[in-house]
Amino acid sequence: MKKLLLITLLLFFSLSISAQINYEPGYFINNEGQRTSCLIRNVDWKNNPTSFEYKLSENSDSQKASIETVIEFGISDGVQYERHTVKINRSSDDSSALERDRSVDFKEEQLFLKTLVKGEANLYYYENKNLRRFFFNPQNSHLEQLVYKRYRKSATEIRENTQFKQQLWNNFQCESISRNEINKLSYKEDNLVRLFRKFNVCINPDWVEKIKEKDQFIFNLSIRPGVNISSLLINNGTEYGSKASPRLGLEAEFVLPFNKNKWSILVEPTYRDYQNEATVSPLDWVAPSSLKVDYPSIEFAIGIRHYIFLNDKSKIFVTGYMLNDMEMDAMVSAPRDLTINPLSNFAGGFGYKYNGKVSLEFRYDGYRELLRLNGIQSKFRNISLILGYTFL
Repeated sequence: MKKLLLITLLLFFSLSISAQINYEPGYFINNEGQRTSCLIRNVDWKNNPTSFEYKLSENSDSQKASIETVIEFGISDGVQYERHTVKINRSSDDSSALERDRSVDFKEEQLFLKTLVKGEANLYYYENKNLRRFFFNPQNSHLEQLVYKRYRKSATEIRENTQFKQQLWNNFQCESISRNEINKLSYKEDNLVRLFRKFNVCINPDWVEKIKEKDQFIFNLSIRPGVNISSLLINNGTEYGSKASPRLGLEAEFVLPFNKNKWSILVEPTYRDYQNEATVSPLDWVAPSSLKVDYPSIEFAIGIRHYIFLNDKSKIFVTGYMLNDMEMDAMVSAPRDLTINPLSNFAGGFGYKYNGKVSLEFRYDGYRELLRLNGIQSKFRNISLILGYTFL
């Protein structure tokens, strides 16, 4: 079983290498101002890139362009990056590593900034791991960082430097934008994008948004019936062999709004019931009917899933799970009656989904300990074949 799983995963990842390379129509402008139409590998960058791959035609070789030679590039879906030399503050926003000083130190850097809003007032975004910064062009001058900083006033008190609100008020003088509206702003993309759009419409009623809106979270709800094949081995020699039983799950999936919707977080409660009798030798003094396991439970799976798109309707996926079980008056005779009290364990699965609706997944659970008693150990093993239907 383990060899089969390993071979399948190797095949899966070999498909991944070829399936994820998506080149989409785009362009770039070099240092001389020359615009080149091309196909750009769109990886839906979460962190702002410093380079990108492109092809001049579908059949040509892939080439690499970098921030040193490109001043702007974009893709047909509206994603656009511009090269700017800006002053950026890189102080940590991690609560465990906050600075004690309210003041902001800047360092001049050359960056690809993502264009969020383009008009009389332009808004740009930079992200690198946990660092998030916004930039704007006050009164069409050079780009300036909108300043926001969390800092530690004392061991128990965290404060905020919200200078960005004053920066916006100084530059966004418009009848439709009040001081109170700016004071309520959060240093978040949605909040700032709405304000910049409102200002651009105020300045020019004919202004039209040209930049694609950021992808939003996608929520899927699926019913997941299937078959479990389970077995249980106890270290006193009692063995309950493999037996098939039904399972019924309800999966809530949250597709993350980056990297082309290839990652998701999911939660799935599942009802299951493993019932079996132990395999005993004819010479054993214990009657088979006295060695039974009855293991009904609600299993809670929390997982992270990665999709690989084969085409517009087909995709394969791999999922890692952490499993927690809530048993329901479960008992095992080995040969005396023991209460089942399972520990958490991990599982892995891979599958196929068609048209965003129907899926089929194979899942292999790692060994789970069911008996938390001194001197008695158990190994519960399970594989599942799961049919899914997404109805929401």
